[in-house]
Amino acid sequence: PRPSQPLLHYSRNFNVVGSPVFDPYFVMKALHHFDHLQVMNRQVLVDAGDNPPPIANRMLQRDVYICEWLGGHDTASSRGPIDSANATGAPRTMAGREHFPVCVRGAGRPAISGEGGDNILNIGILHVPHNWINLKDSMDAQKTESPMTDRLPTLTLLPPDAHILIPLLIKVAEMEHRILKKATDSKEAGAKAGATAGLIKKKVSSATAARAIHLDDNWKADFRAYLFR
Repeated sequence: PRPSQPLLHYSRNFNVVGSPVFDPYFVMKALHHFDHLQVMNRQVLVDAGDNPPPIANRMLQRDVYICEWLGGHDTASSRGPIDSANATGAPRTMAGREHFPVCVRGAGRPAISGEGGDNILNIGILHVPHNWINLKDSMDAQKTESPMTDRLPTLTLLPPDAHILIPLLIKVAEMEHRILKKATDSKEAGAKAGATAGLIKKKVSSATAARAIHLDDNWKADFRAYLFR
């Protein structure tokens, strides 16, 4: 590849002790939890009368690409067992084991991520469904029946070292959720108790919630360490 297009590597050995790559299933669960928190927080703001930005602005950036393998063409029925010849070069997968971490070797900071082959930067997740089909087959199927896009191999690019970043963002989202719930509950209690009109009209907004979030020194140190990876 050209220098601007680094060679990407995927790993099957992410669950080995001391592996420099992340566990894709941990990242996917954490990302799902973070998305759920952001949806809940935005809904609290909407219910409180605020006009928050679109939910897409709150989500962690991710780009999904359909993968086409450079080898020969084969079909799901002709691939055979996991140790058989593979015309496409795509990794053999089975149900429940279809995701792999993707990294760029030599792109991390040597002092942090290791030397030589261990000097890596984790950038995303490769998904190869066990019953995957080629893009051409999917396009042909769309002409006669429903598309089979859920069976296409995909590469999801995430912010670098998402396994470190997402837990930090989850802590902030959880704090924001507690603040928003406390503010809205207090507002409702005040209204029921006959509070003044001025207090009742006070809006709960994303800006006031953000100002109320106080991050401890440990979080700040962990985030600074992430930025300098």
